[in-house]
Amino acid sequence: MLGARRSLRALLGRFKDRCERHDRERLLKLSIERGTNENRLTEELTRWLFDEGLNPLSRPLVAGLEPDVLEPFRDPTATLYVEAKQYKVTRGTRSKLIKGFWQLCDTVHRLRGHQFDLTEAFYVVFRRGGALFELPREIPFEGWTAFPLLIDLAPAKVVGSRQREQPQVVSESELRPTPATRDTSSAARTSQRRKSGRRARRRLRND
Repeated sequence: MLGARRSLRALLGRFKDRCERHDRERLLKLSIERGTNENRLTEELTRWLFDEGLNPLSRPLVAGLEPDVLEPFRDPTATLYVEAKQYKVTRGTRSKLIKGFWQLCDTVHRLRGHQFDLTEAFYVVFRRGGALFELPREIPFEGWTAFPLLIDLAPAKVVGSRQREQPQVVSESELRPTPATRDTSSAARTSQRRKSGRRARRRLRND
């Protein structure tokens, strides 16, 4: 079990290295050609995990939600769950990243209440431009741990000595949900369930 969890962290770390060192230009071009939402980049992660021997599910309908990536291992404590986000501009990104993390926390609690005894979850953020947002390496909760992972795809013209915007730090205290934010997440979860239900009905009609 412990070995499986360590392997998952190493696997996501290798994906980050691959994207930043060897695949940056292709992924940027892909996001421009096929759309700017995180679904396109999440598809790349899902394919990478499949090629590495896993059987990830992309946005499966589980517990009334659609987690971005879910790999239900036989050992439920080794289940892989990934929530992915992306950003291109600085304005509004801090709020977006914080709310995205609340979404991850809410989904984990929902999954842990069903057949998945999740002990960790990954919050993958693709930077396509804008300021660099530094995230905590890990955030422990009762019974599970979150691992934020920023993948820097920003083009050369906005990094290094050409970076015009100061890097920003998103602290652990900002990301941790409070009772008030849990209420907000619950409302968002209800909205997501309704959207999931509409998608499921459309699939049935198309079949």
